[in-house]
Amino acid sequence: MVFGLGVIWFALTGSAVAGSIPDELRRLEKCHGLFVGERISKSSSLYAAVSTGATSGTDACMALLDRARLGPDGRIPSVNGIPDQTGHRILANLVEFHRSQLESPDFNAASGGARLREMDLFDANEPAFHFVYSLLMPNEPYSNVVKRAHGIRAIRYTSRSTPRTRRVVDLGAIAYSQGPGPTPDPWNPTLIDTGKIAGLVPDSVQNPIQKLETGNAQYQGRNTNAHFGAGFLGSQAYMLATWNGSNFRNWAKDLMADALCKDIPVLRSIDVLQAVKTDSSFAWRQGISCMQCHETMDPLSAAMRTQGLIRASPVNEVRFWVSRPIDRPSAPYPSMSPDPDYARRPPDFSLKYRSFDGTLVELPGTGITALGQALAERDDLYVCAAKRYFQLLTGIETDMRDDSDPLNPLNLSPSETKYRNRVIELGRQLKQDQSARELFKRIISSPTFIYPDRGI
Repeated sequence: MVFGLGVIWFALTGSAVAGSIPDELRRLEKCHGLFVGERISKSSSLYAAVSTGATSGTDACMALLDRARLGPDGRIPSVNGIPDQTGHRILANLVEFHRSQLESPDFNAASGGARLREMDLFDANEPAFHFVYSLLMPNEPYSNVVKRAHGIRAIRYTSRSTPRTRRVVDLGAIAYSQGPGPTPDPWNPTLIDTGKIAGLVPDSVQNPIQKLETGNAQYQGRNTNAHFGAGFLGSQAYMLATWNGSNFRNWAKDLMADALCKDIPVLRSIDVLQAVKTDSSFAWRQGISCMQCHETMDPLSAAMRTQGLIRASPVNEVRFWVSRPIDRPSAPYPSMSPDPDYARRPPDFSLKYRSFDGTLVELPGTGITALGQALAERDDLYVCAAKRYFQLLTGIETDMRDDSDPLNPLNLSPSETKYRNRVIELGRQLKQDQSARELFKRIISSPTFIYPDRGI
């Protein structure tokens, strides 16, 4: 597991390492501990190349990371015809790290049985796959984490040759089914692969369902594996994991944290004064403190208003998302009372928050694809990536909150300010070149990587 590997590296090398080996060798030892999760062998070719000065520690670290680079077929290339176990290990660690950064890394199901069946159809790791794919697939822009128009599927060591029933045997062998009960028709969807991860590919699997309960008959023939755009945000897995049972506020809240590293509230009190309506039937619209959260969540979650969660049958209760028809006109925001036609209106949204530099962002649009594009145009998406990778590689956490709010000053120390400014610089470089790999290289090549206690 990558998360916390900085602790593993220090345990492996110890404080005595400082000054006892060249900095470039120290650099290699640290990145090997972070990427692979174990001490590098002194008999390895990389160790020999760095110890003799034939290559730099930075180049050796990047060569190590490239062991997990994805080939044109999405697989990690073999070494002399043999699967590259080191590359597979790095890939698995990177997936686990990105999964650990998500606010809701697992499905939020009403019952354990439904959750387990859905885990056969949707990979809970898929949101993390989007970030890893942009890091390890050559020439893949980082912005595609929120712009990709398809899902990402894992290639694993072992693949199912035939569809199975439930994964957990102690719950009984209940087959997948479709249509109304009590005796629905059999359903044989393509299930996700199991086993150790060996690669990542665009998800083109079609799992149409031909029969549904009477109330959902209009969705017969829909692909239950549909992706709705905007990279990880429009994946079935992310939408299931963030669903709160009634609306997409949790999805919006998690989006701010997962894409932009921002914990709600992300607006100042002055930003929401016009949105407070003391005569509203919504209690939360009557107060400033409530609206500091709702003024971000509510207009943002409206991008998903046409998405509907339905089940394949009452027997197995597998749930999946569909796009519902739009047959009502747009309505002005904010609404003062419940809108019975809310889910039937166009998915008009507004992305509203304070950026790390205090700028008030307020971007309107329609639909999740437009939302992904709006996110991709903001510095905050890339500064968030830089913040996460800087902490992973150096162990240093940086504060990226609004730095000019007079009522909530950050009060950072000089060193904290330096690290914050460095992360902002790294994020803007990522926005410019779109290469997460180059971001890794910039951090690894810095003195901060090997001596985080000495400043930048």
